[in-house]
Amino acid sequence: VMVGRDKLTANRVDDAMHLFKQALKSDPACEQAHLSLGDALDAQGKKEKAADQWRTGAEKKPTPALYHRLARHYADAPLKLVAILEDHHKKNPDDPGVTAAMIAACLDAKMWGRARELLNSGACKAPIPDHLLLSAKLELVENGSEAQADSVKRTASVLASIQKLLDHR
Repeated sequence: VMVGRDKLTANRVDDAMHLFKQALKSDPACEQAHLSLGDALDAQGKKEKAADQWRTGAEKKPTPALYHRLARHYADAPLKLVAILEDHHKKNPDDPGVTAAMIAACLDAKMWGRARELLNSGACKAPIPDHLLLSAKLELVENGSEAQADSVKRTASVLASIQKLLDHR
């Protein structure tokens, strides 16, 4: 997959895609291969195929990176993302990452009640940063401070990036 990422960076998209597909043949749940193949399709302008790839990857192995790609893809259609994530949440109700993605999608879709319900669910019992930040955003929205809530969302995104870097150390 790393060689494929290098080829993708060098704009050798077809070569990269071939390597990502090979990686998925050996490990159908390989998160990096799903991410990368989706990125390659996205680079070719095949937006829906890219989203299908990220969705397939998230179905096999739910990860924040795959959900981030889906959230970016469905930024203009948050209810579609909620529907996809609702299905994932039903399959993985105790996964805090799936729950966090679902809460974020509900907040983007202005589904405050569903977001509150998820925050109060058993999957949120661990005080992970995503849940704390999402809870803060919901509190601000419920109190009429949507602009501040967007600032909290940006902060959450930065902290998630930092956490990802720390996880790979």
